[in-house]
Amino acid sequence: MILYLDTSAVVKRFLREPFDQVVNGLIRRADVVGTSRIAYAEVCSAMARSCRAGRLTSAEFKAAMAEFEASWRDMATVELEELRAGQLALRHPLRGFDAVHLAAAMRLRAGAGDEPVAFCTFDVQQGKAARAEGFEVLPEPKPVKDSSRLRRTRLLRR
Repeated sequence: MILYLDTSAVVKRFLREPFDQVVNGLIRRADVVGTSRIAYAEVCSAMARSCRAGRLTSAEFKAAMAEFEASWRDMATVELEELRAGQLALRHPLRGFDAVHLAAAMRLRAGAGDEPVAFCTFDVQQGKAARAEGFEVLPEPKPVKDSSRLRRTRLLRR
C-alpha cells in the first residue's frame, strides 16, 4: 500500500498526540509513504507553534525537528499541482492547502499503477473530499467529543 499523509498525519509521526499510534501503525504497514512538498513548511510551523505554546520544551522541539529532518528524505514528496488543487477547491469545501494535499495524492495515485493509495488525514472535510475522489481514507473518522480529554502534545520517544 502507498500511504499519503496530509500535514495533520505527518505531525503525529513526531509528536505525541491523539491517534499518533494509529498513524505510526499505518506507516509501518505502508510500502511507500508520501506527502506534498508543502508539508515540510506546514510541519515546521506546527512544531514551532507547539513549542511557543509550551506544549513542547525546547529540547523536545529540537529532538522532534531533528527526527523530522532525518526522515523527510525517506518520504516520497509530490510536487505542487496548483491548477488541479484549484479545481478541487472549487469542487469541494476545502481550504487551499487541503486542496493542494488532495491534488498531490491524486498525482501520486496516477503514478502508482495498480498499487492502492490510501489518504491519511484527521480533517473531516478533507476526508470527505478524498473519499469523493475515490480514495480510501484512513483512519476511519471518529469524532472527538471532549477536547479536555486530549493528551498534552509531547515528543514521541522511540
